[in-house]
Amino acid sequence: MARVFEQPRSFVGSRYEETRTLDIREIAKLVRAEVKAAFPDKKTSIRIERYAGGQSLHVRMIDCDPAFVSAEGRSARTELNRIAQQYNFDFSDVEQDYFHVRFFVEVEVQGPRDPVSG
Repeated sequence: MARVFEQPRSFVGSRYEETRTLDIREIAKLVRAEVKAAFPDKKTSIRIERYAGGQSLHVRMIDCDPAFVSAEGRSARTELNRIAQQYNFDFSDVEQDYFHVRFFVEVEVQGPRDPVSG
């Protein structure tokens, strides 16, 4: 029986072309503005990380009510990821252990922080 392989998952975000010359720091500013508009009453953190072999964009919604995290957290994570990925591209092929992205994206929706003991 012949083995069937899927084509590599690839995409180009809807805003990639218009922002292709921008540094990730500028992309983070654009993402921050869109996240603020989408979730004006939520506390968020947008951070970048640069390292050998790539760069990452960390998008976090922090200090959320536990009910929000469990009930609406999944849709919030999906929307945060959609906002960040529209500036990205991904031509990776994980079966071949080949990763080619503009930047990696990490999205989190966090509950309230634990009080500092001391």
